Amino acid sequence: MTYQNQYYDPNIYMQSKNLILKAAHLYYHKGMRQQEIAEQLEISVSTVSRLLKKAKEQKIVHFSIDQEYLECLHLEESLREHCGLREVIVAPLPNRGEGMRPEEIKKIVGLEGARYLQRVVTDNDMVGVAYGETVWYVYNYLNPCQKCNVGFVTMHGTLHHESDKLDGSWLVPRIAKVFGGKYYTINQKGIQNSREDVLRVLKEDRVRTVFEQFPKITVSISGVGMAYPEKETILLRGDYLSQQMQQQLEDAGACCDLMLRFLNKNGQECNTPMRSQTVGIPLESYRRIPNKVIVASDERKWVAVLALLRNRLVDTLIIDQNLARNVYRALMEETEITSPL
Repeated sequence: MTYQNQYYDPNIYMQSKNLILKAAHLYYHKGMRQQEIAEQLEISVSTVSRLLKKAKEQKIVHFSIDQEYLECLHLEESLREHCGLREVIVAPLPNRGEGMRPEEIKKIVGLEGARYLQRVVTDNDMVGVAYGETVWYVYNYLNPCQKCNVGFVTMHGTLHHESDKLDGSWLVPRIAKVFGGKYYTINQKGIQNSREDVLRVLKEDRVRTVFEQFPKITVSISGVGMAYPEKETILLRGDYLSQQMQQQLEDAGACCDLMLRFLNKNGQECNTPMRSQTVGIPLESYRRIPNKVIVASDERKWVAVLALLRNRLVDTLIIDQNLARNVYRALMEETEITSPL
């Protein structure tokens, strides 16, 4: 005959709620490690782990994410699925960026770009680099402790502009030094005076060596310049391009530039004489890069980002929260475009 306690209560196997509360308090409020909690409460580390799990199950501990940050996650998921992207990173902005200077927002996006680049780049990768203000901030936030055997190559000629630090020939050697990798640069003007000048440049041994690296690129990183609705791209500042060239681009419907190549709203290269005067990776070669990373900030750039998305010129998109919101709204309003783009 089996003995059965008439006072049996199934709750005899329950954990002490007081102990659960103590473990949760020490872990989440006091910031103690599980080993330290185990020693203080004279229990095992595995028991501490179970107590913390119980704290969540019994809603003794509640977790919540601020709505501002939840919006970033929603935008990431929506843009990734709608556009068929590899990854989307939306950088949160304090107070929706209110009162922030453009440089502050670029820094936030640049930090995310740097962390992403060091997360995905591995030994034997070849990384293509294009100029850009946000790309410059990416360089500034790279962790010099993360070394790997990586090659870096500039994807176009030099700017010879007032912002030399944004140029590929300046950025690439410095990024390569952070990673401890090798590099290839073009020290010729990215936009030549004629097609004949371009052909002459392409015959140079050093330039040919750079172009030989283009098919090996596995990851690229680039900014995108805004030519519409406002002319904010570096190329349209000052006198880098002649008035005639600028007028030709405007007539061709240029809305942005990517690696010195101006694109229309559908992401197609504008058919101007400048197209044959550019020393850099051809757009079709760029499209074949497995992971094309675009880093961009400024909520007005939504037209430029849409152009890249329409022509599948981006695989990983790293942008600020306000820009992401504008891109998402524009996509939702476009009834003639189906998902994915």
